[in-house]
Amino acid sequence: MSLMLFLLALFAVVALVVWLVRKERHLIAQRDQMFSVCARHENWSYTTNPLYKSKLRVPASLGTRSQWDDTDFEFKFEGGPAAAHWSMRNYPARRRGDDSQQASIPTATWQSTDLGTPRTAAMILPRWQHRLETGRVVGAIENIVSAFVDVVNDTESSESRQAFFRRATELKGTLPGFDETFAVLAGPEAPQGWLDESLQETLLKWPMIDQRRSRSRQFLYARLDQGGLSISFQRPPSASWPFWQQLARLGETLAARLGPCAQR
Repeated sequence: MSLMLFLLALFAVVALVVWLVRKERHLIAQRDQMFSVCARHENWSYTTNPLYKSKLRVPASLGTRSQWDDTDFEFKFEGGPAAAHWSMRNYPARRRGDDSQQASIPTATWQSTDLGTPRTAAMILPRWQHRLETGRVVGAIENIVSAFVDVVNDTESSESRQAFFRRATELKGTLPGFDETFAVLAGPEAPQGWLDESLQETLLKWPMIDQRRSRSRQFLYARLDQGGLSISFQRPPSASWPFWQQLARLGETLAARLGPCAQR
């Protein structure tokens, strides 16, 4: 009798796992079909990554991912005019130990390498992160690391974040709660008047995001430097088409407004 109950329980567990796997594949197929149709309406392309392997992934602690490879992203969009081509990618969370790499948290990115500046020209980062990085301890550590890299490589490294913080001007917002949520920094080469109320509203209000949570622990970061214009958004609602629309709109708006100081 006990053996029969055990076998029935085992069968139930296996059946549940099979159903969940099929359900997940069905939902992913539905998402891909919807994104493909919506992307065509926007004159974008949508492709999934055949090298990406779906695994059980869990978020890690808050941080930034310094390097990505072609097996990390799950799907991507591409669009924009020929002069400022861009791509958006979705990077799901990765457990510590997957492929012998460090853990990460889910991240959506927008990037255009067609826009680049000799040194960092503009940066948007969470207010809490700006306070942390402009503190004495973090600033001293970064300066020491940058100097060590220069000595080891016998070269001058690209401008550090601390160096940019010292020469940049902080732009103030006009909408309620904006300055408490974001720090917007611009170098002397950046054009004037690019942070208007329309851009501030786009940065503050995201579809499918709890505004109270996002303002207290914002996770959007943007930068224009030698590598081009890039935006990263941690813990995105990646299955939401309106989210990707807004991320693309934000990237194209920043590209249009900061483009005059970029080298094509």
